[in-house]
Amino acid sequence: MERLDQATDRTMQELSVRRSPSSSMKKLPVALKEYLLGSEDNLDAVLQDFSARLGALVTGMLVGGRNYGSEFLRRCSPEAIEEVVKTEGRHGFRRSFEVCCWDKYKDLARGFATAELIERQIKECTAKVVKSKLSR
Repeated sequence: MERLDQATDRTMQELSVRRSPSSSMKKLPVALKEYLLGSEDNLDAVLQDFSARLGALVTGMLVGGRNYGSEFLRRCSPEAIEEVVKTEGRHGFRRSFEVCCWDKYKDLARGFATAELIERQIKECTAKVVKSKLSR
């Protein structure tokens, strides 16, 4: 149980998600130990806090990648790029529409040119889901 609590905290830190104000309470393993030793403290609040954090992380993992994929397609699909190029109206006599689309794609590709950039964007999408679940 302690490892799961630590893993939850590390993952929250990795996503730059602050724990809720109620999380200033005891850590789950400490609270469980005290409870088993006969403490009168109520364990429900600690369990609810842990359950909320763990549930938010699982939901974030399930939804964050899909949200990143949707955002990527919204910005970088061929149809989206063609629409932006049409809106910008930069193609004309000197450059073909296809060349302008390719140039736009190359501009956009800088945002996902490395595995680290993609990982950061996925983490941002995941953190957004986690934060929204914890703020309820």
